Amino acid sequence: MLLCKPERYIEQVVNDLTASSYVSLDIERKVLSMDVALLKQSFEMVAPQKEAFAHSFYQRLFSYYPQTQQLFAKTDMKRQEGSLVATLAMVIAGVERGDNLTPALQALGGKHVRYGAEADYYPLVGGVLLETLEEYLGPNFTPEVQEVWSQAYEVISTQMLEGARQQIA
Repeated sequence: MLLCKPERYIEQVVNDLTASSYVSLDIERKVLSMDVALLKQSFEMVAPQKEAFAHSFYQRLFSYYPQTQQLFAKTDMKRQEGSLVATLAMVIAGVERGDNLTPALQALGGKHVRYGAEADYYPLVGGVLLETLEEYLGPNFTPEVQEVWSQAYEVISTQMLEGARQQIA
């Protein structure tokens, strides 16, 4: 899965595909080409268990990647768990409305770099998100659902990383 590869590898693949005319880098168009209904429907299946979902996500993240736990040493985890679900809901609602989410996602990436988040963490988080979705959706986690969430996370992480780069520059 591309999300599990290092950022430099992902950038090279995107550059190669773009040079071959296989991919458009127009983020707004890419967001709008997603199956928004499927993204929203699958999120709505998780929403009734949003607290447990978010808690499970962070437990899994810290278990698999203990180095990420230091980023949350001074964080109210209940609040952080709520922020995760709220961010996902904001992205889905924005995509559904056709909003330009780039400024909000880049600002979020800028915040994360100030917290100490590293670019190498983004693919790890994406993999954990997909695995947690699979746990909570069970048989409803179809290949199509996996693909739409992979696309959504790719867009989110790409813009957050751009915001992080702008913060550092």
